[in-house]
Amino acid sequence: MGTLEMAFSSKYNRGTAIGGERLRTSLRGGGMRRLSGALLLGILLSVMFIPSTGLASSRYTTSADPMEVIKFYSYDRSQPLEAKLVLRAENEWYRRYELTYKSEGDIVYAAYFEPKRSGKAPAAIGIHGMFSEDEDQFWHVADFAAKRGFAVLMPSLPFHHRRSKGIQVISGQKFVVAPPVAVRNNFRRAVIDMRRALDWLISRDNVDSERVYITGASLGGMVSMLTYKADPRLKGGVFLVAGAGFREILINSENPVVRNFRLLSKIGLADIIEAADTLMLVDPAALPDIWPRPVLMLNGTLDVVFPISETLRAAESFDDVNVIWAKSSHFYPVSGGQYLIADFVSRLSGMSLELRLPQGATVRETVLPPVPGDSRLWISLSSSSKGILETHRAYADACFGIHLVNRLTPTLIVPNEIWEMRRQELESVQASIFVVNSVTSGDLALALSYIRLLDRSHGGAYVLLAPDRGVSEEAAHGNERKVPAYVTWLSPLDMEIAWSLSRQMDESGLRNVDILSSLGLKSSKVDDVIGYLRGRIRVSDIPPIPSLVYDTATDIRWAEPPM
Repeated sequence: MGTLEMAFSSKYNRGTAIGGERLRTSLRGGGMRRLSGALLLGILLSVMFIPSTGLASSRYTTSADPMEVIKFYSYDRSQPLEAKLVLRAENEWYRRYELTYKSEGDIVYAAYFEPKRSGKAPAAIGIHGMFSEDEDQFWHVADFAAKRGFAVLMPSLPFHHRRSKGIQVISGQKFVVAPPVAVRNNFRRAVIDMRRALDWLISRDNVDSERVYITGASLGGMVSMLTYKADPRLKGGVFLVAGAGFREILINSENPVVRNFRLLSKIGLADIIEAADTLMLVDPAALPDIWPRPVLMLNGTLDVVFPISETLRAAESFDDVNVIWAKSSHFYPVSGGQYLIADFVSRLSGMSLELRLPQGATVRETVLPPVPGDSRLWISLSSSSKGILETHRAYADACFGIHLVNRLTPTLIVPNEIWEMRRQELESVQASIFVVNSVTSGDLALALSYIRLLDRSHGGAYVLLAPDRGVSEEAAHGNERKVPAYVTWLSPLDMEIAWSLSRQMDESGLRNVDILSSLGLKSSKVDDVIGYLRGRIRVSDIPPIPSLVYDTATDIRWAEPPM
């Protein structure tokens, strides 16, 4: 363990799992995309004005029979997939294809990310959320995983994107705005589509058929839960802001739409028990975990679409599960979620989490356990590269704390000497934090390259330097809480220039060059750097990231497991 990782260990050892006979809930959290109340309300609206159909018994059981589950989700695997693969884009990490294949007579459209690393790659199926208007909704997770050596397949759900049938007010409307029997069949169709995607994946020569996983968000989380329980070929699953328990939602929820539904049931215009019976085989909580494998759930304590009770009900249906909680709504902290997904799957696959930087360095990432109350997820980084003599050399450790809020906040680049003395104060600033040993060319090249690959350079960066002794003593006399420092602001353009120059110096063996002075960038001598940064970083003025345009949260933190 390196110096910086040791500095974090005392804090992060406080994150401990809470045991249970079947449910192991750890200190973590989740949510994703626009889906607000759409999934729950859509399902409810689909049954609100539909009288009893007589297609299901009035008896509701809490767990479906395993043989009934297997039969319900069975399909003819001998049917040809008629798969077609077209290259759409390429970079130094992966190739991106458009895939089409046949499933139950319908054409499924999917994006496929194929890593360029040699050997058989582990793979994951990623499923978007309800009412998704963009086939790239899961793109940020797929790109993140593919750059680290995972193959990722992202199929569109029925009635979404190019799979729309007829006129819809919004993409995916017909999936849930339908009678209960139709909704049930739509869920089954979605699961079969994913199993056919799995058929295609394991047929690939460069995919390891023993290391294929599934993940999804909201409605995609429900479909991925059902697919996981129906198909033993999947070796694990990660489910984001998803829950279960249709019967309990209909009977107990205080959502206004649900309350109205209960009023309709009292006058005979709807039947709660019958609707729940009809939907039982597509309710993840009702399906037994026939082939137990590891599961990770990411959920928000403030989620009103899948509140805590429905999340726990789904979790209790798995034999081997961790639930990671965040103090967030249905909008999951994407920045933390992509690390947690990749870390979980990499551990299951037995593959180190590594990222290759443009200058040839390989960065190994160790995701540290989330701590309740923290607004960041911390990643310990160690890297190595070849210098001008083509000899392998290791860099000193660094640590990166990525800000959880779903906005492109700036990054503080902080030398370890300032961090060790002023960590508590610096953590109060609403920004990501990159802790390095110095801000000379080698360490700066690592920090800026890493930030760029996370697509966070557009947020800019503040580089902190230790002040001279006179400034420190002057500040100490005035207020012990003040943090003196020299601060250099790097605009997105400055970051690109500094990144390019620091890379050139580092590759030339000149990793101790003061790049900031060489560029002539202005440094401000500040007696109270915390006040200085708080006055310049206003999260409420930064728009949400494009995939979560309706997220209004300006502060997201890891949460304690709800009791």
